Amino acid sequence: MKKYIASLLACVIAVCAFTPFSASADGTYAGEYFDVPQIRVTTKDGVGNTLVKEDGYVDASIVITDMDGSTIESPIIFKVRGNSTSMTLKKPFTFKFPKKTDVFGFGKAKRWVLLANAYDVTFIRNYFSFDWAQRMGIPYTSEQKIVELWVDDMFKGCYTLMEPITDGKGRVEIDTTGEKDFIVEWELKREEEDVTYFTANSYRFGIKEPDPPTEAQVNYIKSTMENVITTLESGDREAIEEAIDVDSFVRYYLFNEFVKVSDFYFSSVFFFYKDGKLYAGPPWDYDLSMGNVAAVSTDPYNPEGVFAANKNIVKYLCKLDWFNEKARDLYKENYSFLENTYSDGGYFDSFYEKYEPVISRNFNEAGWVIWHKLITVHERPFPTYEENLDYLKNWCKTRNDWLYDYFKLGDDLLYIKGDADGNGVIDISDATLIQKLIGKIENGDDGQITTRADSSDDGLDINDVTLLQRYIAGMEKNYRFGEKIFK
Repeated sequence: MKKYIASLLACVIAVCAFTPFSASADGTYAGEYFDVPQIRVTTKDGVGNTLVKEDGYVDASIVITDMDGSTIESPIIFKVRGNSTSMTLKKPFTFKFPKKTDVFGFGKAKRWVLLANAYDVTFIRNYFSFDWAQRMGIPYTSEQKIVELWVDDMFKGCYTLMEPITDGKGRVEIDTTGEKDFIVEWELKREEEDVTYFTANSYRFGIKEPDPPTEAQVNYIKSTMENVITTLESGDREAIEEAIDVDSFVRYYLFNEFVKVSDFYFSSVFFFYKDGKLYAGPPWDYDLSMGNVAAVSTDPYNPEGVFAANKNIVKYLCKLDWFNEKARDLYKENYSFLENTYSDGGYFDSFYEKYEPVISRNFNEAGWVIWHKLITVHERPFPTYEENLDYLKNWCKTRNDWLYDYFKLGDDLLYIKGDADGNGVIDISDATLIQKLIGKIENGDDGQITTRADSSDDGLDINDVTLLQRYIAGMEKNYRFGEKIFK
């Protein structure tokens, strides 16, 4: 969506859509803290902090200092990237090394991206999305690292260093020579001078790789996509399984169904073709997801309701029972992980605890402002970080609860870990029941109670009672109590 609305944004700049941030008085920060890797970029003419996207690449140098003190120093070319995000004051950047360089052990490559996360004041949405996509095995999901950035000695705050979506070893490993493999991006309307677009079965795509494509390659890619989409429209399972990598589409669909990224309407939806099959992904651009959109955008804002199942070419698959069954099985595998993300002490809380000093410096030292509405599709954040974090957690809990019912996971629920008496609630009576069982005071279905109440699957003992009591008291969450166990 950000790409689609870029042209509209120019019309409302004067109405404060792009004055959300203000740098600190002197624009500097000494960098005496070292919680994350540090990146310092120095442009040739000192223009780094006044660059706009239209300026393109400028000559610069970079110093990347990792947590162990090791450094990478190199000349680079450096530019503003993005579409609507390129017009915010806290801009995202792309830089290129003169030769392929390994950064943070992510593999050698020339081009790297620095995401500003200007639309997401929690800094979590993109980070969690890529983490979960990697965990699920969506092919070629980008590696990432939270860093702090300086440009021409001005402290810019918290950024995420990312691998961009491109071909190559360690990136999307395809052969783009001749009429073989390719990467395309679904684009509803955007036009860029250096991108080749085509339409296949009424769906518009931009060719990402090969770049630039020859006329023969364009014709080949267009014909291939037309054939694949026609196959999807047919609903023929055997033909579909020959044309696409079904597992990647299942993962990509479920991933986007949960996070409800607004771009899934318009752009940043990638597909790659390899060894005669179309794959879904890699994922990209998730700051406007998980409810981080204007309330008027009811579809992505609302944590309930079907979303990705009726979008772009994925919609053909979501009409098929066998595909939906695969999505249900995958959701069942991921349910407990998703539940942990928003639970107290879970993924989101752990992220904030780990990066709180970096986040604090982003707003207090670099001077970026939390409470400001950026664009029409972006809801005004809450005044404090903690309020925005709570909103994210509550949105994800509601979304997960809704999908639990939508996929009818209750039909497969065996038990809840820690629910010793099997009544669906974990409370002090469960701890008492375990104590009685251990003390041989009460007999009964010992096997079921042991299964439900054994926190580590190594036999029921007094440690399970202690851990369960701590769980009930809200003291610890880093074990299996509360996890739903399915068939």
